[in-house]
Amino acid sequence: MATIKLNSHYSNTKIKIIIYTCLFSFMFFMATHVIHAQQQQWASQYIFWKFDQNAKDIMNIDQKIWVQRSNNKSYWPLVWSWEGGNGVGGYMGLQQGTSGSNQNVRFSLWNAIDADVSNAKGATARKFGGEGIGYTCELPFTINPNKFYRYRLWRLNEDAEGRWWGAWIIEADSNGNLIEHPLGKIKVPKKYKHVDVNSISNFVEYYGDRMDECRKVPPSVIGFTPPYVNYKGNGNYTAYSTYNYSNKAEGNRCVNGNESNGALISVRKYNFGFVQGVMAFLGAPSDMPNRAPYDLPNN
Repeated sequence: MATIKLNSHYSNTKIKIIIYTCLFSFMFFMATHVIHAQQQQWASQYIFWKFDQNAKDIMNIDQKIWVQRSNNKSYWPLVWSWEGGNGVGGYMGLQQGTSGSNQNVRFSLWNAIDADVSNAKGATARKFGGEGIGYTCELPFTINPNKFYRYRLWRLNEDAEGRWWGAWIIEADSNGNLIEHPLGKIKVPKKYKHVDVNSISNFVEYYGDRMDECRKVPPSVIGFTPPYVNYKGNGNYTAYSTYNYSNKAEGNRCVNGNESNGALISVRKYNFGFVQGVMAFLGAPSDMPNRAPYDLPNN
């Protein structure tokens, strides 16, 4: 993917949005090996966070997500790139395919050189290729709309060939006990040592069939808490973030709902009761939920 370059400081929002749109549409296609000839184009939204001054040497990201309403052929990942990586990075997140029974969590890294799911029960790993290369890990997963999940990225060990990064999705059972689901680990070149804190963001997309009128894109409603970095235990982190801003894809021309391109999308601030975050409304308009699920315990 030599033609795509990300500015690590993201000084130009417009360029960033165009690059992100191309990047993630391609990332999803390559990871799933499915090409949608009549995909609804530009039906996506981007959410950006602002970190405090302590955000340095990032080796871990944690974020809670609430899929209040899921929808077929939709995707809701956490996204990042590496420091000094010229825009190369990865993503992980919940997604739903053609039905509610076709749900999973996907973890992918560009320019990866190996993957291992030996300690991730039920997960699979494989290469993706095309205009870029890497590895993706996928774990079948059932989304409960009445609970939070925690996305977790963590830097692991280094060996002679490269550096391993691992990903997890974490949930609480009915008794409040935490369950950690490893997605696998992926090896990248050693130079990808830290996450670029300015790149940490979220992405929501409907990649289903083309609609004649963009207001017909079926809705999904997703809650995102601010991501935190470098977990120190007991619920404490080295650095915290707050909501910064959001933009829909540059090519999304859906305004009054009659256009064929894009989707009706909005992002609104939301108080989850334990932290201020956002709700992302992708597709037809939906009401703001009255209350959020209980917070996840710390781990």
